[in-house]
Amino acid sequence: MWKKLMSVWLCGEGYYGIVSGDDTEPTLSATPTNDEKKSLKEWRAKDDLGVSSICMCLSKSIFMQADIESGSHTLWEWLLAKYDQKTELDVLHLETQIDLLQFHDGEDLQKHIDNLQELFNDLEACGKEYTLSDNAKKLRFYKSLPESWTTTVCSFMTNNSKITWDELVARMLQIQLLQSERGATKVDQALYLSQKKRWSKDNSSGSKQSHPMKHGKPIAKNQCRYCEKFGHYAAECRKKKADMGKN
Repeated sequence: MWKKLMSVWLCGEGYYGIVSGDDTEPTLSATPTNDEKKSLKEWRAKDDLGVSSICMCLSKSIFMQADIESGSHTLWEWLLAKYDQKTELDVLHLETQIDLLQFHDGEDLQKHIDNLQELFNDLEACGKEYTLSDNAKKLRFYKSLPESWTTTVCSFMTNNSKITWDELVARMLQIQLLQSERGATKVDQALYLSQKKRWSKDNSSGSKQSHPMKHGKPIAKNQCRYCEKFGHYAAECRKKKADMGKN
């Protein structure tokens, strides 16, 4: 990342060609002309500015180790060799992170893709030989999806095998959006059905007002008409039988 940021900044300042070694120091002829001398002077001025620009971005400890007398390109190469080289262990670590990154239902697919793309970029920064093709990116993305996406993945692998990585990302995001909308619709339907059942229950409860009445009070099921206690009917009522026996 440091190399990329520095490269962009040096390009903007107009020194990157000299720092990278693409713009080499002009050579003078046996009898140099004024234009040649002017060109060499301008190049060396830019080289000095390149050294200065790099040094301003170094920590004190690194600056003390740096060779600032040999020119901006030498300083640049020394920094890359010392701090920017990516080892096989770095590459292995990134590949492991890619393999372990998993998406779970209910999570933000855009965030998952951003995390995956960041790892792809870090791997590419290790060297062009580690740059993943679109097919390799797609396969790693498919592997990161949960089982609920199996049908979608199989469909893409069978019918859309030639789409690019960017096209796949766009379509997958559309699919998740549709799934979210359908999920919300199902929730609304479930709430409606639940509410409808409750309305039906309330209405059926209201219809029970037609039950037999005694002294203006509703007679519930298993309620004795004589003593108004629950658990038996008037024909079985002991109190009624006892009262009738007294008479």
